[in-house]
Amino acid sequence: MMLARRVAAQLGMPFYVLDAKEVFKQQVVEGFITGYTQGITPNPCLICNRGIKWGFLLDYAKAMNVDFMATGHYARLQRQGDHPVRL
Repeated sequence: MMLARRVAAQLGMPFYVLDAKEVFKQQVVEGFITGYTQGITPNPCLICNRGIKWGFLLDYAKAMNVDFMATGHYARLQRQGDHPVRL
């Protein structure tokens, strides 16, 4: 996270961190455990995308009146030998 904060500062962008642990636990983890104990195979990614990424996080971003939101879910990294990893 420190690297992301530094990159944002270098780009002149604000950087916000939102703690989603509790809402993730409630919406994704507990639902997964409940479903799994009932003999079904829940899809936690579906619940996370709908409830966390495009619910909780997007609502927060809209309340902050931001133009863009990044979660890092689909970040592509380039690694070349001993060089720093590139995003």
